[in-house]
Amino acid sequence: MHFLGSEKNFDSSALAQADYVIINTNAVSHACTEKAKNAAPKSAAIIMTSNNNLPLLRQKLLETIQ
Repeated sequence: MHFLGSEKNFDSSALAQADYVIINTNAVSHACTEKAKNAAPKSAAIIMTSNNNLPLLRQKLLETIQ
């Protein structure tokens, strides 16, 4: 698991083998969000969230997996 918090520490190779990419849009810039989406494999599930509600995030993950 990797956390990419800003463009300064963004490493696109960290996403090269990702199955899931979770992006908290309140925590990163639009540019960083787009970089992450473009760096992830086409087969990766992109999950966008705008809050820190872990039960809601868990629900989104489960919906994506099923």
